[in-house]
Amino acid sequence: MSDVAPAASPGAARFAVPALTLVAIAGAAVAIWYLADLLMLVFGSIVLAVLLRSIASVISDHTPLPENVAFAGAIALCLVLVIGATLTAGSQIGGQMAQLVSKVPEAWSAVEKELQQHQFGQLILDGAQRLLDGKTVPSMYGFATTAFGGLGDALVVLVLAILVGANPGLYKRGLLALIPRAGCDRVADALDAAGRALRGWLLGRVIGMAIVGVLTGLGLWMLGVPMALGLGFLAAVLDFVPFFGPILAAVPAVLIASGQGWALAAYTALLFLVVQNLEGYLFEPMIEKWAVHLPPALTVLAVVIFGFLFGIPGIVFATPLMVVTFVLVRKLYVQWALGKAPG
Repeated sequence: MSDVAPAASPGAARFAVPALTLVAIAGAAVAIWYLADLLMLVFGSIVLAVLLRSIASVISDHTPLPENVAFAGAIALCLVLVIGATLTAGSQIGGQMAQLVSKVPEAWSAVEKELQQHQFGQLILDGAQRLLDGKTVPSMYGFATTAFGGLGDALVVLVLAILVGANPGLYKRGLLALIPRAGCDRVADALDAAGRALRGWLLGRVIGMAIVGVLTGLGLWMLGVPMALGLGFLAAVLDFVPFFGPILAAVPAVLIASGQGWALAAYTALLFLVVQNLEGYLFEPMIEKWAVHLPPALTVLAVVIFGFLFGIPGIVFATPLMVVTFVLVRKLYVQWALGKAPG
């Protein structure tokens, strides 16, 4: 009796490969689902590391400083800018942001009373209530817990960004060590392309946010809306979030303006609409000439997909996630697996 095991039939082998592939995909999907928060922290640190490395590259290109010293200089430069902005306008922005926290609920109460006097307004309030699903304002304990959790996450992202940005080659080589030797060069090329795309997108996004903040703050000041500086700063920060960010920035501004009359509230809403259209149709096409271009449909799809997978952090990082995914799919699947030239 022979001890040699019978060889697997060709049919069984053909079935095993797709089955194992499906199992691997399902396992990866489950891992992504359960590790969503951790993955978002890691990706946020990568985005910040790319930003710091971009600043360091500019420093090293225009000075005789080596890369490591330039990276330390980039961190120092960011600290100086943050501290300088805090000392010059930080107290005013902080004071206005604190006023916003207290004034927005007051403004909403006044708007709510006004809407309750009209049938159409009551329909709006009923729709907003259904949208909120009857949820009440979180308790102070819950708010404090969330705030401290957010500060802890920000600290983790900052530390990881510095560690990754200080020596990105180490982590890249570690990732490539998991790839079969035959595909290492192609994967390395795809990772480099994704890094360049993310760097270009970040640079364009920072410029766009600055333009939105300046135009919004200046416009609100010219209209006579209170706390224009704080509202402009809020518009700049929230402009990082696709689609929802500008809406979230406009709501408190319109509510604050409504305290001085519905005409000013309407002008404020019109200002936000004009600024967003200027950014979308004038400034973004100019920036995209040297930054990465992502089709608008993919941006919408990114918000839906990554928002479903990762929640609010997925919405915040939807566009950079799609930028990286778009480049990796084009490089590894379209060009490598399918053998097609990029469109």
